Amino acid sequence: MTFDPKAPSKGKKHRSPPTAMPKMTSLMDMMTIILLFLLVQFFATGELVKRAPGVELPSSTSQGNPTKEVSVYLSPRGLFVDSGTDREEILARPDELSDENLLVLPGLNNFLRNYQNELLEKGKGVHKGIITIQGDRRISYQWLLKVIQTCVNNEFNTFDFVVERV
Repeated sequence: MTFDPKAPSKGKKHRSPPTAMPKMTSLMDMMTIILLFLLVQFFATGELVKRAPGVELPSSTSQGNPTKEVSVYLSPRGLFVDSGTDREEILARPDELSDENLLVLPGLNNFLRNYQNELLEKGKGVHKGIITIQGDRRISYQWLLKVIQTCVNNEFNTFDFVVERV
């Protein structure tokens, strides 16, 4: 038996051919980027409207999402600006809402006019005419009509009602 220096050894004969493996560092970088992207998307499409304290929302099967332009909430305690904070700014008290002689609520009327003026001063142009209303299911229909009438008088003609999805 002669020794052939060019012949492969037994170990090399049975070795499988090398396969291309991606580097783990690159895969981890890609997974981190995808995770961050998904987290940003999740938080960007989260709740736009914070539920007002003490307001029992009506139920609905609606699939639309409210837009956050101007937002108010109507509860048995009155009409408030929904600023997204815990600070409550009252626009109409229950006695004003119950007054049959009042068709336009002065507090809401002033708030909407001030909002329009602020937009013009900041150079953002004319408002979109969209208002988001969170209405407690216990309020009277007459109260809601007064809020809607005041909004229409100020050229807010599109209403997004916040409801609980069933």
